[in-house]
Amino acid sequence: APELDPRRAWPFPKGLDHDSVDRLAVVSLAGVMAELIEYGTGEGGFADLSQLQNILDVSNPPMTDDEQQNRVRWASVMAITTLRNHQGALEALVEAMEAGAPVGECIRAIEECPDAQGVTAEFAAKQAARRGDGPGWLERILLGPSRQELEEREQKRRRRVAGSRGGESEEDGRGEGGALLSEDEVLPLAAISTLGFLFL
Repeated sequence: APELDPRRAWPFPKGLDHDSVDRLAVVSLAGVMAELIEYGTGEGGFADLSQLQNILDVSNPPMTDDEQQNRVRWASVMAITTLRNHQGALEALVEAMEAGAPVGECIRAIEECPDAQGVTAEFAAKQAARRGDGPGWLERILLGPSRQELEEREQKRRRRVAGSRGGESEEDGRGEGGALLSEDEVLPLAAISTLGFLFL
């Protein structure tokens, strides 16, 4: 309905400064990024990106298409990082929502979470039991390999380098095959870029 169009309400007619756009962009993408972290899929992504597009369209001064895509990429990374740094609170919210709690109870679950960052052993065990098979494929593309996977890859690379040089190992700071970026490092960048390209 026209009366519900946010572009007709203050402060949209005057436009939003870029700092406000940055903050709202992270909030707009937080929902779909939370779905990616928890379930490996983001079914509400189109609605979130449509909302974000409305915000980007009223930026003042106006942004070019490239600037808008860069904002989407940046906001995606910031949203995932913020959620990852507060996994305990995210898990508490998920449990409240799955139980059908009203909005007020969901907010309380976040605010009263005893382990908001999700750093305790109890939280780790709970996460492992809940997820079972680990993160979904889309989350793995967006977030890249885990620290353990990176360490295992580095150990394999060192063994391969040592074997090819007669037992000598030389560290050059590069990934597998001497590449500056490994495939697992390129995929997250490509996925974030695709989000911006497809929806803006």
